[in-house]
Amino acid sequence: VGGKRNWVMAVIVGLVWSCAFPPVNCLPVAWLTPALLLGVTCAPPKRAFRLGLVAGLAHYFSSLSWLLYIPVSPGNIAGWLALSGYCSFYPALWAAFCWRLFPGDREKPINEAIQELQFSRRCAWGLACALGWMALECLRGWVITGFPWNYLGASQLEFTRLAQLASFTGVLGVSLVVAWMSVGGLLLFWRCQKEKEFQIQWLTELAGPLVLLLVAVVLGSVELSKPLPEKTGEMKIALVQPSIPQMVLWDLGNENAQRDRFTQLMDLSDQAGEKEP
Repeated sequence: VGGKRNWVMAVIVGLVWSCAFPPVNCLPVAWLTPALLLGVTCAPPKRAFRLGLVAGLAHYFSSLSWLLYIPVSPGNIAGWLALSGYCSFYPALWAAFCWRLFPGDREKPINEAIQELQFSRRCAWGLACALGWMALECLRGWVITGFPWNYLGASQLEFTRLAQLASFTGVLGVSLVVAWMSVGGLLLFWRCQKEKEFQIQWLTELAGPLVLLLVAVVLGSVELSKPLPEKTGEMKIALVQPSIPQMVLWDLGNENAQRDRFTQLMDLSDQAGEKEP
């Protein structure tokens, strides 16, 4: 895999990945993302890392662009660049990890190398790739206080039966299902490339992830079918919305204005307290 085309494709994959999250919120894109990333980084581990880094930069620069709306320049720009650059190392590490583990002949075209692999080795590699994705998301959520933003599983909120899996495994379990299905689909695609006619037994490439998806959907259906808890009482609450414009919120130079805002909020809290929440 060589040439400038791959670097352009890596950027496109990163931008497509962002479409799985707000403001686009295209749910099916998440199921394609690991496969697209794995396909575009099909290369020796070092090159796969660089291609994954480019895809990661494209994804995080676009999906974290909301940071630029914070009206504190140049701090917002510096934060956007630093955070996006840091997060981009995770897809880069994933790509390098997957292609380091690849058990096939690296000298042959990928569809031939996949075709020659034993079924068990293909399945094991696909599962390892999915587990690697989940593990790196988990790591991103903990390292340096963590930044668990835009996990792959978080894009499946509207797929309610699958999203219920999070009540058992957390969002990382949903990410595992999506990633494994995606990689399994890519393995099936590579096998189809080598043959002229589709063979039904090729669907065994998806056996593992399909079973996991089925279990997740069944668990989700059971969870959704449970009756809501009976109403046992009422709770009266009061909310005070500060509604402070960000330009004012970040203005630390005017102490009198800050004192006035604090006094106003305390007055609102007192008024809310009179309602006996």
